[in-house]
Amino acid sequence: MPDMELPYGPWTRILSAQWGEYPLSIYHNPDKVILLVIFDKTDGDTNGVLVVMKKAFLAEGDLTKFILAQKKEMVFLEKFSKEARHSFLLVGPVPAYVAYSQDQLLDAVKKQYSEIDAISRLTKDVVAGYGAKATDLAQAGEEAVQVLLGDPLTLFALARPERPAETVFPFAKIMLGIDSKGDAVEAKLASLGSVGVVGGKKSERLHTLHVLAEEALQNNVACLVLDSTDSFQGLKEPSKETAALEKFHVHPIPVGYPLKTYELGTNTFLDLSTVSPDAFLSAFGLEQSDTGALVKKVMDLKKAQGLGDLMAEIAALKESKENPQYAINKAVRVIQVIQKTHPALFAKNLSQEWLAPWQEGAAKVFHISLSKQPQNVRQLFIQSLLRSMPLPEGRVMKLFIVFEQDISDISDDVAIMLEKFRKSGVGFAVQSEHEVDVEMVPEPSLKIEFTNSEAAVTEAGERPKRFTVRPGLTVCSEAKAG
Repeated sequence: MPDMELPYGPWTRILSAQWGEYPLSIYHNPDKVILLVIFDKTDGDTNGVLVVMKKAFLAEGDLTKFILAQKKEMVFLEKFSKEARHSFLLVGPVPAYVAYSQDQLLDAVKKQYSEIDAISRLTKDVVAGYGAKATDLAQAGEEAVQVLLGDPLTLFALARPERPAETVFPFAKIMLGIDSKGDAVEAKLASLGSVGVVGGKKSERLHTLHVLAEEALQNNVACLVLDSTDSFQGLKEPSKETAALEKFHVHPIPVGYPLKTYELGTNTFLDLSTVSPDAFLSAFGLEQSDTGALVKKVMDLKKAQGLGDLMAEIAALKESKENPQYAINKAVRVIQVIQKTHPALFAKNLSQEWLAPWQEGAAKVFHISLSKQPQNVRQLFIQSLLRSMPLPEGRVMKLFIVFEQDISDISDDVAIMLEKFRKSGVGFAVQSEHEVDVEMVPEPSLKIEFTNSEAAVTEAGERPKRFTVRPGLTVCSEAKAG
């Protein structure tokens, strides 16, 4: 791969290699920041890209105590020759696995560079606290640069990430919190495929969903939040609790994520042509009524987008033995009552960007507010959304759906529809007070259970790990929940 036109460049390629089945390239820029790009390929098709960024320092003094005190991955390298001894320390943010697109790669580089700047300042200060010194490689002189970057053997050592290739793709890591020893508790990004959060207080469960949404966004995965209490508006505002984040070894600079709210009944509507007739009848208690069959017959035609359309189509039916005029008139009156009760609910959406959020190719929050709607309407909208949502191409995760409602308030049909997202590039998280309700999602890839304010996380095929959920990078507005 040639030199790349990316932010903070120019990025000059200094090595290309093959790591197992995966091609990789190493670049550096004028600030001597090192960028490692690994391509996840299957049968010649590129599924995604792993972006690894490192800041190198020339280390002077004894760094032993500093290194032993660290809770995160870093590289410490010493090179000896007859003439000199050089020690290098390389630090960086968590690698980002993104879909193979120019926009996603640009976003990943921008995000990692902003994080590496903060990590670098912190590293120099902490190293100094241990009586040693860390000098930016770009300021350490040409000799140090050549010792680190001018030796092919050293570059091949840098080109080998900390874990085997088969454990990286598509398993970038997400940071959940810390255990009783203060060590980071992580999970695979791919484990966001199906998540169940159970037990404890509602505020604890919602905070966990908040953290999971942040981790998805940190990995350039768009989030669709279905929110019946407007608990997740805080995702757009950076947290001011930076001291708490440092305790949890969280180094990214708190930053709000782009968030757009779609309020059902205001700027987002239910398009009848996407609604299941059976679900519509059930939502308004018509499934057992004598007009239900007639309404269903018209809705099956998929022509009506609003209730006005539906009434017009029913009224246009020709009287017959099967459809007597009194039944037609009654059905029209029933729909009129629903329209008066919900005058701004059913209509065609001029924009449906929230239906396929991944198409924007950026880590954005698509927040759908259901707070002003009754339970039956919320359920109907969610059913319609899941039925209409296309599946993204490829296996790289492109969308993470957060269900704020207790899953016990979501119909069995919704739980069944969630199964279509398995292994599709769309992940989801549900929550419930009772474990039996989460069993509506069989064999979740990640389960987090609260007992007496202590959490335990279980990944598929792994043992449970007890931990404390980390604070938010953004404002945790869900803390007000019960």
